[in-house]
Amino acid sequence: MTTKKMSNCLAPIVLAAALCSAPSLGQSDGVSPALIERTVDSNLSEFFDLLALPNDAVSAEDIRKNAEWLERAFRKRSFTTRQLANDGKPLVLAEYERKVAGAKTILFYMHFDGQPVVPEQWAQKSPWIAALKHRIAGGKWEEIDGKAVGTKLDPEWRIFARSASDDKGPIMMFLSAFDALKAAGMEPGINVKVLLDSEEEKGSINIGKVASEHRSLLHADGLVINDGPMHETGQPTIVFGNRGNTLVRLTVYGPKMNLHSGHYGNYAPNPAQRLASLLASMKDDDGRVTVKGYYDGVRLTDAERKVMG
Repeated sequence: MTTKKMSNCLAPIVLAAALCSAPSLGQSDGVSPALIERTVDSNLSEFFDLLALPNDAVSAEDIRKNAEWLERAFRKRSFTTRQLANDGKPLVLAEYERKVAGAKTILFYMHFDGQPVVPEQWAQKSPWIAALKHRIAGGKWEEIDGKAVGTKLDPEWRIFARSASDDKGPIMMFLSAFDALKAAGMEPGINVKVLLDSEEEKGSINIGKVASEHRSLLHADGLVINDGPMHETGQPTIVFGNRGNTLVRLTVYGPKMNLHSGHYGNYAPNPAQRLASLLASMKDDDGRVTVKGYYDGVRLTDAERKVMG
């Protein structure tokens, strides 16, 4: 099940507000913890509306409904939006331009699709009907009366719903950060772009193609990825750097039946040993990838380039 601790909503909003904020004329006292808590409380119903939308990317219709909802939500915060075509499962690009000379542009990445779900495995009415729960005796979770929505939230409550944390939670945090800035009389100190992926849980198989087609639209001075596991301490974490992966299918051919080692050993190649040798040759003892051309197109610092030889 997907849960989100209410207190964990606050720190990311503080971070987003600090990263984006700059004073505007007639600014108030800034984004205070009390203002952030009020914003979280008031946005809970909107968050529940977002969680109510099924978002498994196997359904293009569901993905389009999510994309349309997100466009409305970002436009409400004065963003301009557009859908980026993707075989019926559009990505969403939202932009907030300050039009200030020299302002940097930061691209925020989040995704709104979710993992497949088996409703019968959920201890609540539906994984698409978000439930507030608190822990009771025996370590079990008990649902709180829905009337609590829109009231003061206990930081020890949890939200149970598909994608409540991965990754619709960060989307709602981001929107709440803008609400808090506006309430504080502040403006972003940067130009903001937000790319909302529609197939992350399916491997983002088309994002490279979409990014290439819209290179100029996605151009930015920096990238912030609002997705990832929580640190084991339970504290919000900023990670400087993010690794991707490369999927490769290797087929190793060998004899179609067992061969007697006394008769065929040494001159009949062992496919398991060949594969092990091949895999071992792809990295050296210091962890550097040895495949020719692997680092082509990768921007390295001088220190990294020196290490890479």
